[in-house]
Amino acid sequence: MITKSVRRFAGNTSDALNCICRLKALNILIIFEKESVNTLEASGEIWTSDLMGEAGKTAGIRGILL
Repeated sequence: MITKSVRRFAGNTSDALNCICRLKALNILIIFEKESVNTLEASGEIWTSDLMGEAGKTAGIRGILL
């Protein structure tokens, strides 16, 4: 799956991570053109981890459980 950016892929970080994890479990890659990320490559793993960290910060501020 090719998408322009993570912002166009999902409305928020939590939704993005949920979709990325589900598609990855099905061995479906996502390429984010703007961020130059392929979710099935090692660099995609690091990027996803960073995104998870940002989601955790956001959840802490808003009091939302992911």
